[in-house]
Amino acid sequence: MKAKHLVETSFPRVSPYVGLSTVKDTLLKHSFLVVMDQDTFLGILTPSDIVKSPRQLAIDCLHDKPHIDINDDHTFILSRMKKTAHRILPVFEGEAFKGVIQQQNLITFMSEIQEELQQEISSKIDQLNKRNLQMEKEIKRRRKAETRLKSLLNEKDILLRELYHRTKNNMQVICSLLDLQSHSYTKDELIIPFKEMENRIRAMAMVHEKLYQSKDLSCINLGEYIRDLATFLMHSYSIDEKQIKLSVKTSDVTVVIDIAIPCGLIINELMSNASKHAFPDHRTGEITVILNHPDKKTIELQISDNGIGISEDRLLRSLSSMGLKIVTLITERQLKGSVSFKTENGVSCRIRFPKTSYFARV
Repeated sequence: MKAKHLVETSFPRVSPYVGLSTVKDTLLKHSFLVVMDQDTFLGILTPSDIVKSPRQLAIDCLHDKPHIDINDDHTFILSRMKKTAHRILPVFEGEAFKGVIQQQNLITFMSEIQEELQQEISSKIDQLNKRNLQMEKEIKRRRKAETRLKSLLNEKDILLRELYHRTKNNMQVICSLLDLQSHSYTKDELIIPFKEMENRIRAMAMVHEKLYQSKDLSCINLGEYIRDLATFLMHSYSIDEKQIKLSVKTSDVTVVIDIAIPCGLIINELMSNASKHAFPDHRTGEITVILNHPDKKTIELQISDNGIGISEDRLLRSLSSMGLKIVTLITERQLKGSVSFKTENGVSCRIRFPKTSYFARV
């Protein structure tokens, strides 16, 4: 154990080979001393030990006064002091000499440490209490903000539902006015345009009605909307179900209003054309409406009939008519999609467009 420098700078020392008078003088002057054999720490001497020779004192110190380690438990140190009947013991940390300690000093030292620990614990508890108070205040603030946000969202939900409901009602009023106006005419060429316009408005009104009933006020089930709309159009155009059957095959696809309304207008125009031109002279047949969702990004809508059909030349001329022009413009400009026609075994119109949640206004 190399502790020469620490011992020399902290405590007076003697060699086990010096005379008793020197040891006695040193003990009386300094109360206690450290015994060294060159660089080796041998122990602690007290005044009662001077009756022995320095050599014997050093040997006794090694055997009778075992040292303690600074990391030992204080209860163990006290019990060791009592057991060896010494009030002073050398203290080491590993092999490094740290000094000596008296029994009373140890008790005081341990009390001070305990007091410091208690103060530190009290300080930590106070800090934790302060943090808990801050957290409770923050939790209350966030709960209040959350309650306020829920209230605002609920208010917004109510306002949107009211808006959809009023819009639907206003459209129904317009439809009623158109219907009343159509009764002023007797010729079909005047009555039919009123009926077509009325059905276009009803197709849009039905979207707002679906949104009003929907849990999600921004989206509706397109498949359900198409089924209801197609059934309504069959009754609106007074189509005899025994003569012309309706077949609707749709997938459940959730879309926003920007998609639902254009799809409703397209179906209205194509079903109107089929009811007027595909089955003349009480010819029987079927109108089919199919909604597919081939992939996550694409929606496909097909409206077809198995009526008398139409030639390619006549189809080209018909594309400039009001109904088909509306279909083409809505598909390309509002749905950003494509439209194609087939004239085999009747007329079939296929529309493909992206399932985009929002289209930028142009």
